[in-house]
Amino acid sequence: MRLVIYSVAALIAAGLVYVIGTSGDHAGDAPESGQVASVASFAEGDLVSLHVPDMHCIYACYPKVKETLERQPGVMAVDLSEQQEEGTIDNPIVLVTVSPDFDMTNTVNSLSNAGFAKSQVVQ
Repeated sequence: MRLVIYSVAALIAAGLVYVIGTSGDHAGDAPESGQVASVASFAEGDLVSLHVPDMHCIYACYPKVKETLERQPGVMAVDLSEQQEEGTIDNPIVLVTVSPDFDMTNTVNSLSNAGFAKSQVVQ
């Protein structure tokens, strides 16, 4: 009887993981890890959100991400999204103000080369 209950629980858990992984506010809009959305054009001052899940520390990781992004053509400004607790990164979203020269593919590749391989554009 226990085996049946554990099997059902495992199936339910797998189903929940699938549903959570395929749903959300940006389902279908955000590329999978390592992929970049199709070519997009940007206007001066557009805001792009980058999810950088490997960015854990505000004192070493974020400065490296910011420096890497600021070297990219078309990046006008880089800001860390609002965090719930001061001095920590609990929301690894970086807000990038861009110009028409911004290239998503090159930007994500530069973050990957800097050690943040799971980075992706979310908006």
